[in-house]
Order: sequence, then C-alpha cells, then structure tokens
Amino acid sequence: MASTNITESIQRLQDERDTLDDILEKLRAMASGNGTGERAPRAAQATPRTFPAPQRAAMSQEAGQAAPKRRGRPPNALPAASAAPTGLQKAPTSQRAPKGLLKETIHKALKGAKGPLTPAVLMRECIKLGYPTTNPKSLYTAVFIAAKKDPAIKKTKDGLSLKSSK
Repeated sequence: MASTNITESIQRLQDERDTLDDILEKLRAMASGNGTGERAPRAAQATPRTFPAPQRAAMSQEAGQAAPKRRGRPPNALPAASAAPTGLQKAPTSQRAPKGLLKETIHKALKGAKGPLTPAVLMRECIKLGYPTTNPKSLYTAVFIAAKKDPAIKKTKDGLSLKSSK
C-alpha cells in the first residue's frame, strides 16, 4: 500500500518535471528570438543601470541638477534617549499626582469661589492651591474633563460650580 503511494508520487513529480522542462524550453526560445517574431521577455531586454539612492543624488548634483528631495524623517534624527517604543507612555509615578488629588483640588477651589468659575480660572486656582503640573495646557484639559465627569459639579453658562448640598 505504501509502496504504491510512493510510486504514484514519483510518477506525478516526473510528470511535473517534464511539464516544467517544456515551459523552460519555450521560454529560452522566446528569449533568443528564435525566429518566431515574438519579443523577448522584459527580463531579457536591456534595462537601465540603477544606483543606490546616495549615488543617484551625487550623480544628479554632478550633472548640475538639484538632488531629489527625500521623503520622511532622516535616519538617526531622533536622539538615543527617545528611541523607546512608541505609543502612550505614562510618566513615572514619582512625577504623577496621587489619584484623586485633582478632584479634591477642584472641590477646594470651587468651595472658596464666590460664583461659578470658567475652566481656565479653575485651572489657575488649582495651580495656586498647589496642584503639581508641568504643562498648563494638559492641566486645563484634565480639569475640564474631571469637572465634566464629577456628578457634584454643575456646568452653567457662567462656568463650573458645586451643586448645592441639601
């Protein structure tokens, strides 16, 4: 049983080899232009010589042409320190504020206010109350989002204020 499978496989492989040999003969005949009137395949035609990109740029400068502009960031443009994997990177915990500190600071600022505060004024009040930040733009966004999520804070046309507790 196994020997018949092997002999069948050998026979199939020999048939495929014969087919491939026929195809190769036809391709060689086409490449040599064997009087058939057909063009040689593109691979057999003379192709212009190509150079790597730096040599091409140097050759065009020698010929008096401007070097072609390369697209994208040049290699090794980033310093080695920023070669970390891309994606969202969290700051080290020593540089981040403790969880819940922003919410507490917003509540303190709104309690001390005489009326509603705009998010920009609220951000400045949070900084005055000692909330640690390195970038006021990101703090503005954080303040606005935290105030929007907090159910104890209401948003009015005049700004943000604490809901009255009864």
